[in-house]
Amino acid sequence: MHKIPDTCKSSSFELFFKFVELPNFDVASDAFSTFKDLLTKHGTVVAEYLTAHYDEFFDLYEKLLTSSNYVTRRQSLKLLSEFLLEPPSSHIMKRYILEVRYLKVLMTLLKDSSKNIQIAAFHIFKVLESSSPSLFL
Repeated sequence: MHKIPDTCKSSSFELFFKFVELPNFDVASDAFSTFKDLLTKHGTVVAEYLTAHYDEFFDLYEKLLTSSNYVTRRQSLKLLSEFLLEPPSSHIMKRYILEVRYLKVLMTLLKDSSKNIQIAAFHIFKVLESSSPSLFL
């Protein structure tokens, strides 16, 4: 039995959202690295988890995307594009596209003071648009 996929199914999974925002860089960095592994290396388990906990997960994830911490925003944007593009998460991506509030978050990030954040947000916006062009007409 794999420990990492089991973590996705436990309530401790939500703690990663807190750990990645901690002021201690080493702890936050390690937490984000583990969080990334959970979301990108176990696509089927993550897709099942996100299907069952979509609203709770993306409510918390939105806070990472709108964090005052530059590193958190940048890493969260990059990770979002990675796990939404995983084949097992295609239905999650389609649902995410339809959420106006998440599109607004991305549009706000397109105006971020950091060019790197703008580029990362544009990359996600571009992927979402190419996945469902009729929504953007």
